[in-house]
Amino acid sequence: MDFSRREILKNSGIAAGACILGMKGEWSMASQESRVTFLQTDDRKRGIQTLFKALKPKSIKGKNVLIKPNFNTADPTPGSTHNDALVAIVEEVWNWAKSVSVGDRSFPPTLEVMEKKGILPFWRSYRFKSPL
Repeated sequence: MDFSRREILKNSGIAAGACILGMKGEWSMASQESRVTFLQTDDRKRGIQTLFKALKPKSIKGKNVLIKPNFNTADPTPGSTHNDALVAIVEEVWNWAKSVSVGDRSFPPTLEVMEKKGILPFWRSYRFKSPL
């Protein structure tokens, strides 16, 4: 089956519209507002502490929380989550949450990426389940 460029663009636009508006033609937007905070800093730990103070994440209080870093590569940030940022986020979430899990599934295998990034000593120092 051959499609013209015009047909591909038309069908792509219809598909994108369906994703944005939903199949019934209604806007697919969150029913409540979300707070967004931007911060520029050279100190990731202090910056993340500042963000948590500003955002006051009461919605995670007493809950089981999953943090999903980007471990699809051991390349430096922005290719993957910076180790200092992940450590700071986990430490802050522990102040609120009942439990914290950190998980990702990637290729190459996540454990291999974690080893290359040097994050496993941190992983073992916290009460995490095995990353496998």
